[in-house]
Amino acid sequence: MKKTNITNLIATLTVTAALAVLAGCATKHNYQQGAETGAGLMAAADKIDLGATNIDTTLGSLNDLVNNPSGDLEPKLKAYNANVTGLQTMYQNLQDSVSDARNKATIYLTNWDAKISTIMNPDIKNAAQQRRDAVQKEVNDVKKSYAEVRVDFDPFMANLKDIQTALNSDLTAGGISSVKGAVGTATTNGNKLKSSLGDLAGDFRQLGSALGSNVPTNQMMQATPATQ
Repeated sequence: MKKTNITNLIATLTVTAALAVLAGCATKHNYQQGAETGAGLMAAADKIDLGATNIDTTLGSLNDLVNNPSGDLEPKLKAYNANVTGLQTMYQNLQDSVSDARNKATIYLTNWDAKISTIMNPDIKNAAQQRRDAVQKEVNDVKKSYAEVRVDFDPFMANLKDIQTALNSDLTAGGISSVKGAVGTATTNGNKLKSSLGDLAGDFRQLGSALGSNVPTNQMMQATPATQ
């Protein structure tokens, strides 16, 4: 009997805890979910900025190896190899961040649509729909910017890997000389990628601001009555 009572008690407590979690999710307002998503987007934008720094570091180690081929070259090659690996990791993290942002934005907009459908006042409903459409545009901008990053990243990374393969096979004066043209191309492609990453970080911040609960300064000025 005691064992049965304990089992029933555990089951009751488990169900109660589960209901409490569900109740908490149910009572969370959509703007709170938006604010959380917005904060995540701002943090992701900071990581994208670090990615641009990684590009500079990688190109710096490559140029140091190719343009200053003196002494023991192996440590320089190891530094370059490590930086290339770091760039690959950065890109994977970026892909995860964009995917997470898309999923959360989709949930947020879906919930927003459901809320708008319950509004009876046509003026309020129209204004809410316009705001929702504006946020959708920000989401679309993120998608476009990310597509541009993908276009720029692939040839950049392919070139870095080709240089890596060549130098790991032939770390001699002749081997280094043979990749100098490719190094110039890598620098050009890297600067282009940095530009597209900057655009993506800006769009992340724009969307993060749109999903947050802060009112832009220009809107506050328009909404505040002028003092006499």
